[in-house]
Amino acid sequence: GFGLPMLCSNLPPLQFSVQANGAGLCVDTEDSRQVTSALKKIDDNYESFSQNARQLYDTVDIRGIIKCIIERASLHL
Repeated sequence: GFGLPMLCSNLPPLQFSVQANGAGLCVDTEDSRQVTSALKKIDDNYESFSQNARQLYDTVDIRGIIKCIIERASLHL
């Protein structure tokens, strides 16, 4: 919600959410060159990444997700 661009591990769920929406970049976090390069790219394009991070946050209905999880969990009790 603060519009902070994200630097994420190179995992498919993060690639399909964070990176695909331009809210940050996914890299091999054990590769210092990839991390350095991604941080520079984020810094050079901070406003764009920041705006996309805010938009991504606004598209997620966390209360609805939690409600759905609780409802499904209560069916199995």
